[in-house]
Amino acid sequence: MNDVALTGLARQLVEAELLTEKSAQQAAQQAHRNRVPLVHFLVQARLLHSREVAEIATEHYGVAFLDLNCLDQESQPKGLVSEKLVRQHHALPLWRRGNKLFVGLSDPTNDQAITDIQFSTGLTTEAILVEEDKLAEAIERMFDSGQTGLEDMADVDLDGVDVEAVDENEHDPHAVQDAKDAPVVRFVNKMLLDAIKGGASDLHFEPYEKTYRVRMRTDGILREVAKPPTQMGIDALGYEPEQKELYLNALRQPQGMILVTGPTGSGKTVSLYTGLNILNTVDINISTAEDPVEINMEGVNQVNVNPKQGLNFAQALRSFLRQDPDVIMVGEIRDLETAEIAIKAAQTGHLVLSTLHTNSAAETLTRLQNMGVAGFNIATSVNLIIAQRLARKLCPHCKRPIDIPREALIKEGFEAERIGTFTVYEPAGCEHCNNGYKGRVGIYEVVKNTPAMQRLIMAEGNALDIARQMREDGFNDLRKSGLLKVMQGVTSLEEVNRVTKD
Repeated sequence: MNDVALTGLARQLVEAELLTEKSAQQAAQQAHRNRVPLVHFLVQARLLHSREVAEIATEHYGVAFLDLNCLDQESQPKGLVSEKLVRQHHALPLWRRGNKLFVGLSDPTNDQAITDIQFSTGLTTEAILVEEDKLAEAIERMFDSGQTGLEDMADVDLDGVDVEAVDENEHDPHAVQDAKDAPVVRFVNKMLLDAIKGGASDLHFEPYEKTYRVRMRTDGILREVAKPPTQMGIDALGYEPEQKELYLNALRQPQGMILVTGPTGSGKTVSLYTGLNILNTVDINISTAEDPVEINMEGVNQVNVNPKQGLNFAQALRSFLRQDPDVIMVGEIRDLETAEIAIKAAQTGHLVLSTLHTNSAAETLTRLQNMGVAGFNIATSVNLIIAQRLARKLCPHCKRPIDIPREALIKEGFEAERIGTFTVYEPAGCEHCNNGYKGRVGIYEVVKNTPAMQRLIMAEGNALDIARQMREDGFNDLRKSGLLKVMQGVTSLEEVNRVTKD
């Protein structure tokens, strides 16, 4: 990180001769690398006493000061501001008076904290200056006090505990099985049980920029117990290698539009968030408008649209464009107004990701035409279309080969020259699965907007024409992608027929 002109609190500390220009610059750089507030770094590194910082800040900025030792913890509003937001901004709710919320900050220049908390709570928010070290202790105390210690469960018979027990009458069995299969769920279950068995009082999940660790406190001593991987790559979604590369290449573009389409429950949100996760670096400004926000992502500005209060997708997009975003995600393009604003953004230096409710990539393009979007604008803004479905995966423990006549396989769409080089499997059913299936996998149609496609769009070709051109350009449709999963032994022909035949 190059040296930059010192501003805000750092500049005031230099002018008060509490820090030299060089030490302030170095502290600011290190705080940025550690992704912690400057005040937090200064106090933790013992470069300054928290009281010194507070005195300078309250004098210069005219913000009221509070000694947190005098705070009545019973008066603190519980549950009003999420733990995530409190820790993200290092900002502590102190008390509420009517529609006004008072928040403790050690850095009075942290305007983003006030804005985010005000937006989250709907309350007028005012900053109160507090000392950094006492603030850190108060935040830990606030959330620790509201939790039951795991050691209270030490007498529980853990051998009888079924952490995955569910009422199958109230849940979709496929969705339940998917939740059980999730690596994160299995990992958290194991950590919780290990903590209970070990008599731990606390379990710390600690994400950092490039690493992640889990620590337990047992008998007052913290010890590291795991270092899980920090990310789950795109590879888990089931894209074929060439499809994955098309998606990654589209994400690398500085502008344009990526559209994901499919029916409700087809996994569109996961595909979009996987892309956002790849793009989510410190040097990229990402904003999303969603209905509702389904997955919270640190570092991404996420907005819940609320048409009843006058905030729809189009209005959120207009607001984003005034805030210099690099990437915009729109939950869904539902009307011409939203489509036109999104396309304009994609043509003027922004990467736009969104969804439509159509059945195929070709229908996505004609859907935009039917909305009233000019063919030229579609052709010059859309970079990639992903149509997708979710298919159940065969259980690896009990799947069994099935003999299907050659003529029947050809009729289903398998290439004649490939028949005999693969085995088709069917579900059986065992104690490890649900009627022969365990988990789900994506089936995709990933289509790049080629020059030939652009000419066809501008000529207002219909969905059949566009689909034909996609095949000529070498892109697999959903059916062919599904048959590949059958050839790979991932799913059954019966399941592919279920999700790809209209």
